Amino acid sequence: MSSAIFPVQVSSSISANALTCTNKFTKYKVPQAYDAAIYVITTGNSSIQVTVSFYNASTVITTVTTTSGTVTVNLGTAATGIYVSADTDGAIATITKTASALSGTTLSGTLDTITSTSTYNQTGTLYVLAFGGGTGGKGGNNWYPSGGRGGSSAIPVSSVVIANGSTSVTIGAGNSGSIGSNSSSYSDPSNGGTTTFGNLVTAAGATFGEGSGGTGGYVYDNAGQPGAVRTNPAVDVKSGTNGSGGGGASGYNNSTGAGAGSGIGTGGTGGSTNVARTDATGYGAGGGGGTGGANASNSSGGAGSPGVVYVLRGF
Repeated sequence: MSSAIFPVQVSSSISANALTCTNKFTKYKVPQAYDAAIYVITTGNSSIQVTVSFYNASTVITTVTTTSGTVTVNLGTAATGIYVSADTDGAIATITKTASALSGTTLSGTLDTITSTSTYNQTGTLYVLAFGGGTGGKGGNNWYPSGGRGGSSAIPVSSVVIANGSTSVTIGAGNSGSIGSNSSSYSDPSNGGTTTFGNLVTAAGATFGEGSGGTGGYVYDNAGQPGAVRTNPAVDVKSGTNGSGGGGASGYNNSTGAGAGSGIGTGGTGGSTNVARTDATGYGAGGGGGTGGANASNSSGGAGSPGVVYVLRGF
């Protein structure tokens, strides 16, 4: 009996190609070029699974398989063709180019650090990273007794802006911690001050108790917990992190919470019977919490550190 081999059915448009896999579990070769770009591969039926391998003259670049009828692939190297197979007879695999791949470079320029309320006179395109002030830690309580929570760190804000003239800069203050108490009710520390870079960037001060400060030890002999680190969204402007304060110990436990953050601001350490809490250092960090139930001289919370603005220019 004679036999004939027919070309695989391929239809194309400007941004999409569709291949019919006549027989399941059969590998089809399509020698068509694909640019380095982002592609979405679909089957039109969530129960059909299609596998696509992009190749060039020297290697198979990447292989992907649809899940629930679709898969997205970022093809970083141009391909000269694809291999396609399906788990169902007559499955149609559609490959759509959704975006061209772009190349980019990291930014490099001159870094200015602004630590006090002032006027910034550089103009042009600027990459700004700003921090509001951190809060102080909470004082320990001798009523329960319990150690105070560590102060909160400020949430950083970053943005590329264009300054056409001089820019007024306000640096938010880091607020002091609250004092210890022998009462069942006492006040939280105030929030940190807001930092602004003209009307272009605003970084609110930290809010006490929003979760980043380490909790204080509760009842007798419980340790304070460490503070949390804030993610820095613009490490190409300034590396490092800021962090919140550690919680104070309770009773006679000397295990206090450590402050978090390094390179930008470090939270204060919580207090204990034998060691006083510490203030935050650097910028945008929270103070340590005071100890509770044992030593009144160590019961007040440490101060938060002030905000800062970092400006990268000339990139």
